[in-house]
Amino acid sequence: MKEIIKNIKNTLNTYYLTISLLSITTIYLNILIYLSYNQAEINDSNLKLILTLIFGSILSLVIKHILMRFKNNNYLYLIIPLSMLIVYFGILNDLNSHIPIMQYLILDLSLILSLFAIPFINKKNDSYYYTYKLLVSLLITFIAYILLILGILGTLFSISLLFEINIASHLYTNISIFILGIIMPSIFLTIIPQMNVKNEDYPNYINKIIMFVILPILIIYTFVLYAYFLKILLEFNWPSNMLGNLIIYYSLISIIVLYFINNISNKYTNLFKKIYPYTLIIPLIMMLITFIIRINEYGFTEIRYYGTLLFIFVLLSILLIKKMHKVKYIPIVLSVLLLISAFGPMSSFNISINSQEKRLENILIDNNMLINNKIIINNNINEESKDKIRSIITYFYSNNLLDRIDVLPNNFKIENMEEVFGFSYLKIIEY
Repeated sequence: MKEIIKNIKNTLNTYYLTISLLSITTIYLNILIYLSYNQAEINDSNLKLILTLIFGSILSLVIKHILMRFKNNNYLYLIIPLSMLIVYFGILNDLNSHIPIMQYLILDLSLILSLFAIPFINKKNDSYYYTYKLLVSLLITFIAYILLILGILGTLFSISLLFEINIASHLYTNISIFILGIIMPSIFLTIIPQMNVKNEDYPNYINKIIMFVILPILIIYTFVLYAYFLKILLEFNWPSNMLGNLIIYYSLISIIVLYFINNISNKYTNLFKKIYPYTLIIPLIMMLITFIIRINEYGFTEIRYYGTLLFIFVLLSILLIKKMHKVKYIPIVLSVLLLISAFGPMSSFNISINSQEKRLENILIDNNMLINNKIIINNNINEESKDKIRSIITYFYSNNLLDRIDVLPNNFKIENMEEVFGFSYLKIIEY
């Protein structure tokens, strides 16, 4: 018991800012839930503050690990996250659009991914065992959360049922968030692996699961996928949507498996590691062709952008695993690619918006409906072109981005479709 109390104290002293920010977030969120339960209005400023505090807690954890990796400095642990938190609150705007929300989620995910590589920057040893221990810590925390929730909420429900006591419904949510935001992070940070953890072999049962379950399933699925490719070639029928999705999941699972078997050395795994990365080449080419077909026909959207990004990520990961033997950089590569996809001129949003807008302009020009950057009604436009225009307008409308189309009149609304284009907006078409 004394050891547990000592570990908790050490955790609070080490990660005091992270735990404080999460505690403030939890208390504030519970207040908002209570106010919402009592019909109070919750505005965007409240959401901005919640998102900023969560961002600050993740950032503070990353900063702390960087400082611990190089040189511990408690002043920087306090100053850097708080300064960036204030700046981020100022730039987080327009939450009614999906773009800032996606950027926020990607930024948080990129920070979390960096935690898997920070302990191994400029070190010879690799990250597979640390990642394994980190995931075990997360799993233990998750199981503890489920048990606590079932125990506490189950007890409350039983009291309410047996003694006929009316317990406010929001109390269950408040308790769940309190446990998730304060108790669980403290548990996780107490059992998180040390930065100087040494690489070891996985437990025997993990090795057996990998050897006798995961690898055989992956090999069998690879044969199935290649048989499907052969069927496509024989039938000359390309099922672009389904094929792309299949290969996306297959590629991601393959990289994860290659990442974790990097340290398992026997004649079977060595042969697998030697041959298997090359078997990914044909599926990747097929996936790329799939996305090229879709992009050529319908232009870029965020989904197709990330499909293409995944192709790049898998190729780079294979290079790191096969040629450079540096699996520790895979999370960093993914983090950088995600940041590129969320911010700057090459972001998924800019590429998709520009692609769809250009596609709309080309369709209008082909149908003599665009003169001097102004839309002119053409009563002879065919149904195929109408459907393509509708699909593009649907893309912008569903993402609250109609104001980004330059050729549309100011304050254009979906109800103005017939007035501007000469035909009505009848249905939502797949874009």
